[in-house]
Amino acid sequence: MRELGLEPYQPRPKRCPTQAAPGPIPDLVGRDFTADAPGEKLVGDITYVPTGEGWLYLATVIDCCTKEVIGYAMDDHYQTPLISRAVRNAARNRKLAQGAIFHSDSEYVKYRMFPAS
Repeated sequence: MRELGLEPYQPRPKRCPTQAAPGPIPDLVGRDFTADAPGEKLVGDITYVPTGEGWLYLATVIDCCTKEVIGYAMDDHYQTPLISRAVRNAARNRKLAQGAIFHSDSEYVKYRMFPAS
C-alpha cells in the first residue's frame, strides 16, 4: 500500500449530541448493583456495532437481582428515544416494582421508573 501511496481509511462513528438534564443528577444506586427482588433496580448501557450500512446502536436494560437483560432497543441513532424504548420494553417484559430505579453511567439517564409511594 505504501508503494502505491495508499492510506487506510477508518470511518469514525457519527456522534449525535444528546441533551443533558439540567443540574446534577443524584446517583440513586450508589455503586450497589444488587437488589433484593426482581424489578427493583435496573441498570442500562448503550453499545454501538459497525455494520455495512453504518452504526447500529443497542441499548440494554438489565435487572440487578436476576442479572437478566429484560429490555433492549436498537436504532441508527444514539438519542434519548432509544433509551426510552429500551426501558418501555423492559416494563412490558417484566413487572417492575413501585419506585423502581433505572441507572446508567450517562449523567442524563438516571431516574425513578415510577414515583415512590
